[in-house]
Amino acid sequence: MTVAKVYAHVARYNYLYPATSLGVPAPGGRDADAAENLADQAALVARLRESRDHVRQAVKSLLGARRSALGAWWDQRLQEVETQATFSGWAGTSSGR
Repeated sequence: MTVAKVYAHVARYNYLYPATSLGVPAPGGRDADAAENLADQAALVARLRESRDHVRQAVKSLLGARRSALGAWWDQRLQEVETQATFSGWAGTSSGR
C-alpha cells in the first residue's frame, strides 16, 4: 500500500466516522469514498486537510453543546442549593465560627 493510499484512507475515515458515529454529515455532501480515488498529490493533501478540519469542527461543536448542557445543569443545581439554603434559614447568616 502506498503512502498516498494511506492518506486517502485517512481522509475517507475523517468524513466517515463523524457521519456514522456522531451524526455529523460530511460538508457539502462530500463523498467520503471519493478520497480513495484521488491520485493527484496536491488534491489529496487538500482533501486530507479539509477532512481534518471537518473532524475538528464536528468535535468542537459537540463539545460546545455538551459544555452548554453541563453549564445549564450546573446553574440549575446551584439555584436549587441557594433555594434550599434560603428556606432552611442559613443562607446569608454567619455561623459565628
